[in-house]
Amino acid sequence: MEFILSTNNLVGEFSWSSNFNISFNKNKVLEVGPDARPIYGSAANANNSFITLPGHPIANFYGYDYMGVFMSQEELDANPHLANDKVGDGRYRDVDGNGKLDQNDKTIIGNNQPVFTAGFNNTFSYKNFSLSFLFTGSYGAENFSFWKRMVGIYHGDRNGAIEQLGRWRSNEQPGDGIHFRPTRTPSGWQRDPSSAWVQDASFLRLRNLTFGYDLDNNLIKNLGLSGLRLYVTGTNLFTLTNYVGYDPENSSESGLSKGGDYMGYPAARSYIFGVNVTF
Repeated sequence: MEFILSTNNLVGEFSWSSNFNISFNKNKVLEVGPDARPIYGSAANANNSFITLPGHPIANFYGYDYMGVFMSQEELDANPHLANDKVGDGRYRDVDGNGKLDQNDKTIIGNNQPVFTAGFNNTFSYKNFSLSFLFTGSYGAENFSFWKRMVGIYHGDRNGAIEQLGRWRSNEQPGDGIHFRPTRTPSGWQRDPSSAWVQDASFLRLRNLTFGYDLDNNLIKNLGLSGLRLYVTGTNLFTLTNYVGYDPENSSESGLSKGGDYMGYPAARSYIFGVNVTF
């Protein structure tokens, strides 16, 4: 479903018009072949991190369900864990409930499909001046942040995200319960695709802002011109989001791997000064 609303809010020497659009687009896979086997997709250094199967949208994120950090030896002993896990390591959900962690505990952990996308454009004019701005946004989509896999593990050979300050250090300094202990050689499922790397990609962005001035015809007619407009435009001026990556709209993957952000380059902020000349 897609809706568009266009209004003339004020008409006269000072005018104001608006355009609002919102889209609710969903997809669901009905079948994938006669044997109904899932279709897997991969990203760089992350094999089979996407899954497409009947009854779900295309390209679901696929991996282990991360539940935080083992905060004590008692908690470690009371829950399924990998053989070499220690206090401060990541805890994962036993999806099939058999009391052990293995490949069968992989599950759907997210999707890049938003609840809705929207845009809101406004245009103002007064005498020879004009101002317009466009906001765009998306709500409910998630990104599979593979770059966070690289900076979200503190192991000493690269810069880490500032959130690593909350990592488990010791029983006396347990951290935030989300970021596991530092290690020079990440083991277990620390580097495997998991819900720890799934992030909310909702955002609101000022996509475009333009301010212009049309010179009076009496001033330019001697130049043989019928119109002369000066303007300045800014694009991608700011973005409101909880996404900790470079850009919530980033997705270096597509198709059966849609929604994977593998350190894609962010949308550039730009400023343009221009002149429109009409003869």
